[in-house]
Amino acid sequence: ITYLELLWMNDKSLEFQVAKLRAYLELVARRRVRARLVPDAVELLEPARPCFGPPEREGAWRPMALRAQWGARGQWAWFRARARVPEHWRGGAVKWALHHEPFYFETPSHAHWPAGPEGQAFVNGQRVGGLDREHHALVYPFHPGREYELAATFFAGRNNCRHMLKDFSLRWVDTATEKLYYDLKVALDMADVLPEASLTRRRIVEAVDEAVRALDVRATFRENHALLSEQYDP
Repeated sequence: ITYLELLWMNDKSLEFQVAKLRAYLELVARRRVRARLVPDAVELLEPARPCFGPPEREGAWRPMALRAQWGARGQWAWFRARARVPEHWRGGAVKWALHHEPFYFETPSHAHWPAGPEGQAFVNGQRVGGLDREHHALVYPFHPGREYELAATFFAGRNNCRHMLKDFSLRWVDTATEKLYYDLKVALDMADVLPEASLTRRRIVEAVDEAVRALDVRATFRENHALLSEQYDP
């Protein structure tokens, strides 16, 4: 075996190891959320007037189901729902996820970018943050057993569009698992951008591998055997 052939074999071995670690990372990702709660009734008002404060209570509000569509060029829309945080959601953190799947009938031009959807979120009438295509979840100090009014105002975009409401829910997050997920993900993302022959890249992959070996993922392995089989069996 020549030196170049040995290097090629090492690179292929490392690629396989990274693919395996990505599969384990997916297992960790699926453990970040302990439970999810979708409000009984999500309501929509569209078209709505431009609004930078909480939505008005009066108006032609109508029920809206997940995966339903909304929006049009230059249009605003308001969303609202009420949700009670389960009593047993203690420890960790609670996130409000409000995610729209964007769809444009035309390619956004530079002058019309960002094209939306983007908006502001309110809890009990108090502004708690902004949401857009890249940011669709907010952490808020929700208290178990309490009911909250969740509302949002959104601008659909400056293009012909029709978006889909993909998620409107509260998520009970295991913060330790989430931190572990992002620590491992950032390390693997760094390894991906380093040169293939980089010693630093190899050391990063070895460190992630050592961390993953310390995890007990047996239950998750059984639940996701098909996912791992795809990665392990070339």
